[in-house]
Amino acid sequence: MLRIFLGIALCLIVAAANSAPLAESILAEKTAPDSTQNIIRAIVIHGNAHTKEFIVRMYLKLDTGSRLETSTVPSARRRLMNSNLFSKVDIFPLRTEGGITLHVIVSELFYIKPDVGLQPYSRLYGGNEYWLRASAGLTDLNFRGLAEILAAHCSFWEARSLSAYWYKPLFPSPYFFSVSASGSDVPSLSDDRKRRDADISGALRIGRSIGGFSKIYCLL
Repeated sequence: MLRIFLGIALCLIVAAANSAPLAESILAEKTAPDSTQNIIRAIVIHGNAHTKEFIVRMYLKLDTGSRLETSTVPSARRRLMNSNLFSKVDIFPLRTEGGITLHVIVSELFYIKPDVGLQPYSRLYGGNEYWLRASAGLTDLNFRGLAEILAAHCSFWEARSLSAYWYKPLFPSPYFFSVSASGSDVPSLSDDRKRRDADISGALRIGRSIGGFSKIYCLL
């Protein structure tokens, strides 16, 4: 009887010794950090009805396969807001089994800006005469949804002019170029011979953004 008891005890001791490494292995698998849990697997853009998606992604400066850090979302949101294309930006990381899906929600601005005005003058052709210069124009601050700027302005009545301006960023680089042209036919304020001054001009600018609203360029 004692021999049977000792045999059973020995079997239990051996079984416990063999199961310990297995239990430790299972526990390690459960507690080991998943190296993929902070990897961005997908980026979904919402709210860009007019702005092209690749423009949003260009300012976002995030891509699938990159790691989500504590500063990732605030930095990405700040870059999108600094583009001046959106009134509000929200970024929500959604953790899934294979990693993180990043949902980017943007609220677009009203990009068409009208401009009307009346400018008074008290001199005309060397004499004291009151007259008004009327002007009107439109500016598209996100032309074609590509963060380009297109503007056209004119003035009429006694002073007449017409001008146009196009600004194009060369993404993904920080460089840009702009083209402008204008023509005017305005009365002289000081010449009593009722002379009118006509002018036609144009300009090409090539430059580089250096952060924020700062730019450097050369004028041709």
